[in-house]
Amino acid sequence: MNTNHMIKKTLETFLNNLTASTTVVVGYSGGVDSHVLLHALAKLREAVSGLRLSAIHVNHHLQKEADVWVTHCKRVGEQLNVPIQLVDVNVNPTKGESVEAAAREARYHVFAKHLPENAYLVTAHHQDDQAETVLLQLLRGAGVKGLSAMPAIMPFSQGFLARPLLSVSQEALVEYAKQQSLSWVDDQSNQNLQYQRNFLRAKVMPLLKQVRPAAVEAMSRSAQHCASASELLETLAAEDLQQVKLDGKRLSAKKLKAFLPNRQANVMRYWLQLQGCVLPSTVKMQHILQDLIASRYDAKPEICWGGVKLQRLKDEILLKENGPGS
Repeated sequence: MNTNHMIKKTLETFLNNLTASTTVVVGYSGGVDSHVLLHALAKLREAVSGLRLSAIHVNHHLQKEADVWVTHCKRVGEQLNVPIQLVDVNVNPTKGESVEAAAREARYHVFAKHLPENAYLVTAHHQDDQAETVLLQLLRGAGVKGLSAMPAIMPFSQGFLARPLLSVSQEALVEYAKQQSLSWVDDQSNQNLQYQRNFLRAKVMPLLKQVRPAAVEAMSRSAQHCASASELLETLAAEDLQQVKLDGKRLSAKKLKAFLPNRQANVMRYWLQLQGCVLPSTVKMQHILQDLIASRYDAKPEICWGGVKLQRLKDEILLKENGPGS
């Protein structure tokens, strides 16, 4: 199967499986990956009944070429007859936050604000991006949820975020772009090796491919395996929560004690996530298991982190708000 046909079939499958609506909004940077995605989707409009395709470009004003990129995106939209919304943002990193992270947050805030109800925001993340994400999560000591990397589709704002190209290599995207004589912009910040992802892409991935040529595909499969395991753990946690929950903010310590420690940690993370809490670190979770759940009936331990507090009062574990905690 040649590259053009493979990308076409991948996107056809994605479009034919849309359930909520046929409104698709491409997050369009003007780079090669998002240009291929937009171009291929535009060519499929006639094949998918009712497809409403548009794009959105966010100008972060971080590069001197930013206005040139805007002009490029306008021109591509006109060439493909695709409406492109252009949005300007100011990127203001908080203390300790990287410019890269702040830009991403600002960009997705725009996407969320402008995404129509039940629409699909579609990004051009590909198989190499997925492999890099797996490596980054490994370096952070992530569990199976983190090692699942980027899901192919997930709820987002009042619609969905979809990544239909996760099974496609960047090499294939570049080949498609060349075959179709596409032009694109290059973000020079991608060459900045101070960013971990850029360093992994430029220095680490080539070495891994020397050891194992199919390294990217293998890491992508591992992410899928971890996603399956994470889904099973979440299903188990939901069932366990029904057994131990007294109400939204209270759990039964006695019933939690009946579970093995790993299962206790699993249901606690699930419950805290449902409550919108910052998840505790591995060390904090150990304190929750040992000092809270396993404590004596007459003890009154408290554990604080991330603006919340867990208290043990007799058989009850209570979740309360707290000032900025340890």
